[in-house]
Amino acid sequence: MKKFLFWITATFLFAAIGHVATILYSQLTLQSQAITKITAGKPLNTLGLIASARSKSMFVPLASPDISYGYCSYDISLRPIRIRVNLPPTYWSLAAYSKNGINFFTINNRQVNTRKLEIVFASEQHKAQLEEGTTIVTPPTETGLFLFRTFVPNRSLVEVVQAQMRETRCTPL
Repeated sequence: MKKFLFWITATFLFAAIGHVATILYSQLTLQSQAITKITAGKPLNTLGLIASARSKSMFVPLASPDISYGYCSYDISLRPIRIRVNLPPTYWSLAAYSKNGINFFTINNRQVNTRKLEIVFASEQHKAQLEEGTTIVTPPTETGLFLFRTFVPNRSLVEVVQAQMRETRCTPL
């Protein structure tokens, strides 16, 4: 009986460890694969728009059809990156991901008191060179992805929202 309980306990223990390891590993792998697909062949530090969630070419996981998506793959190894956004009247958010898919920064329109947003993403070595009063974020890795989301209240406004998203700037300093 003791042998039987030992094997049952060992089986459950190994199953639990395997389950947790698989969940954690797949989460990181899926995020990294999505970032790689989004940025494949696209220039660094420039804004790109992602196809609508209604499109068959959409590859953002769990994308909402009422949200318009934009992205900017970044590299701050040589210079900091400045994000400039004219905020739309609807919901808007910026999420920053490290190269391995970890979300390290998020901000949305409810957290900003103005119609214009400016944030600088810089490495520790470049922070000292920046102006005082600048909002500075230090990413955990030198490369990664900024993901912009804007709510589209009506399908007829998709082009208007995307035109406004194209005004977003993601430029090296």
